[in-house]
Amino acid sequence: MHGRKRQTLEEANVRPPPVPSSASSVGRRARVSPPRARDRSVSPPPRSPTRSRVLNASPSRSQARREAALPKVKLIRALQDDAIRRRAARAYDATSMAVTARLLEINPEVFTAWNFRRETIATLETPPPSDSADSADPEASVPPYVPSLEDELALTEKTLRKNPKSYPSWHHRKWTVSRAAARASDDDASDSDSATRRRETLLARESKLVTALLDLDDRNFHAWGYRRFVNALRGTTAEEELEYAARKIRANFSNYSAWHLRTAALPLARGVPREAPGEERALPSEVLDEEYELARQAFFTEPEDQSAWMYHRWLVARTARDAAGAGDGGEAAREAFAREMRACRELAEMEPESKWPVATLARLCAEVGTEEAERERVESLRRLEGLDPMRRGYYCDCCESLR
Repeated sequence: MHGRKRQTLEEANVRPPPVPSSASSVGRRARVSPPRARDRSVSPPPRSPTRSRVLNASPSRSQARREAALPKVKLIRALQDDAIRRRAARAYDATSMAVTARLLEINPEVFTAWNFRRETIATLETPPPSDSADSADPEASVPPYVPSLEDELALTEKTLRKNPKSYPSWHHRKWTVSRAAARASDDDASDSDSATRRRETLLARESKLVTALLDLDDRNFHAWGYRRFVNALRGTTAEEELEYAARKIRANFSNYSAWHLRTAALPLARGVPREAPGEERALPSEVLDEEYELARQAFFTEPEDQSAWMYHRWLVARTARDAAGAGDGGEAAREAFAREMRACRELAEMEPESKWPVATLARLCAEVGTEEAERERVESLRRLEGLDPMRRGYYCDCCESLR
């Protein structure tokens, strides 16, 4: 009978429970506890009343925000539709200017509205051809509506206060200032002194405005671009630009735009002409030494900020390029590279976790090109594999290329 039962179990492919592996359980029969039935009489713990209120209130708050924003959305859509309809109908008048102004005050990113305003101004500034038959019409004596460029400057000032990095607002302000400067010269063509004063007053006001904006946010690249535009109209000298860049760098070492401005102004202000016409001015070694000192002050103060390291890299490239035409056979460049290598080694010892002095040291070793410098370059690249693991493959490839 027992054999019959065993055969039935084998036929049913029922496997016995596994034997425990511990020594203490050898010879003992494993106990299999039956699954415990779920006690449905026990209710789950109640929710926190605070969380319940939050969960229940979230949809209602979202709905309330949507309902509060609905009138504004409807107004924007109505203004957009009206502006597009008026532009399609070529309705260049004061009403169209008022509609687009109201729309842009709410949403400065509507490019079509800005384009429509420029079309309206350009159209209304050009007077229609006079007709002798209409000279007797009393309505013909009413001067035509011509939009004021001062209104455009005021509008862009409002929109930039709303969004200081609005692309269409900055573009429209550039267009307006260019047109206002040209109009000042045309209106006072007979009096050149008066035209110059009006133009200078306009550009001085714009320069003051953009300077205030950069004092609030020195990383607003729109303001930096607009400043270059205004200074080009004013004829600002490279020396003035260099002094402004130095002032902004002293206020904040981590100012990429100020370092970039320095790379553009330095050759114009301190460079010497080359023999070949059309080539960029060469920088004397004493000028480069001063710039190296400025960069060292920056990255010894904050080694992890890469803006000064990028400027230092530009200096190294300029030093190597200008050394080719130097009369000393490149001696000044070799001395500069040796000095900067010592500074990088010193900073790497002071800041062992910083990758920037090690990376710059490797680049300087490549410029020197001696056998000893190549060995130090490989050592620096190996060290960078640990300091900058995300770019480990790049450093490995650099080492392989040197073999």
